[in-house]
Amino acid sequence: MVAATDPLAYQPYGVAYAEVTDLSPCHAALARRAGGRDRPVVAALRCAVRTVRGRPSDT
Repeated sequence: MVAATDPLAYQPYGVAYAEVTDLSPCHAALARRAGGRDRPVVAALRCAVRTVRGRPSDT
């Protein structure tokens, strides 16, 4: 499952995608390593998700 623009980004690397047009919207989950909560990249992702979801940042 990737964003609609991902195939364009990875096309030069020979990655092939098949578009599926008849599926209902779905939810996605993201897992992280235990103890990785304070890594800068994880903190930035948490902040971005909270911003999109309209929740205040806790970082």
